[in-house]
Amino acid sequence: MGAKTDIAWTDATWNCHQGCRKVNEDCKHCYMEAGLARPNEVALHDMIRLVDEFTEIGGSFVTLSGGEPLLYRGWPILARHAADSGLRLSMMTNGTYLDEPTFEIVKDFDIGIGLGVDGMRAETHDLNRGKGSFAETMAALDLLSRRGYQRNTTICFSALRFNVYDLPGVAEMMLARGLPRLYVSLMEDRGRAATFRDRLELTSDQRVWLLRFLYQLARQHGDRLNVEVTHHVPIYQRLLLGDVGGVEPDRSLTIRMESEGELFLSAYMGSPELMVGRVGEKPLKALLESDLASEILNSCTGREQRIEKCKQCVYKNLCRGGSPVLAYSKFGSFEEVDDFCEARIALFDWLTAEKAVALTAGEPANWN
Repeated sequence: MGAKTDIAWTDATWNCHQGCRKVNEDCKHCYMEAGLARPNEVALHDMIRLVDEFTEIGGSFVTLSGGEPLLYRGWPILARHAADSGLRLSMMTNGTYLDEPTFEIVKDFDIGIGLGVDGMRAETHDLNRGKGSFAETMAALDLLSRRGYQRNTTICFSALRFNVYDLPGVAEMMLARGLPRLYVSLMEDRGRAATFRDRLELTSDQRVWLLRFLYQLARQHGDRLNVEVTHHVPIYQRLLLGDVGGVEPDRSLTIRMESEGELFLSAYMGSPELMVGRVGEKPLKALLESDLASEILNSCTGREQRIEKCKQCVYKNLCRGGSPVLAYSKFGSFEEVDDFCEARIALFDWLTAEKAVALTAGEPANWN
């Protein structure tokens, strides 16, 4: 694994099955298949101990997710301990339990809020999350805005077939309200999402439209709106900064823990064979430095040199093989391209054409 000092731990434990299994909404895109709590949830004192281990190895950031983390009664205790340990905190929530008393705790611990907004209309948002959920989410957003918490709030949008064209409206709403961060999640082929894939999966045209729209949004409003799309952050960085052939930026390691203690090396890994261990069976440091962990990390790097389609692609320095975990969720292998391969090629072709036009006109020919 190497000596890493900036390790992000995405805690999907008590939310993610006593949160991921315990949730008040039935989101169709959920890769955790949230619902009822599991029988052997990790005890609160074990999670606190893991926070200590995480801090000792240089961890810096904890995300409480799920499911719905606010359903877990012990979340303020865990949050307090993490904050007292010097860790930064964020929370992914649907907002339905974000009332004034809860907000006071959030504010005290300076917790960043990721609020799930899956459309600018009740028809689209509720189709994914359940009837009446849009009104509750908007009420939570009004609370955050009223209390001046916009700068610490991220809007999280799940791009699905029936709601993707609501995204411009979501962006306009964010710009109007002064909300600075948009996180766009791409559907994975596991959990409840696999069950609904035929109805949720973006079409080829929608994938192309989405990647182009997000690029244009970041280019036009990057000074006011930070746009992040799962599995594509380094690619957009290279495009927007014009650093096509530069050195890959440093990437922190994200550790995901499920509610029964399963540990993974990414928030987007969940297959049993990719589990590096369970909480308590070995020290966290030993699990992260195991042969299995090294094998998984090595499988995720340098894929553009191994995948035949990537080796022949003129854009391999931009794409770097795409997302290994997105490919694994669909094909069960890191040695495949992911579902957005063709959409990325279309985006790069479009940008190449723009660059050619700029050169012909005698204008600067940067990617950005």
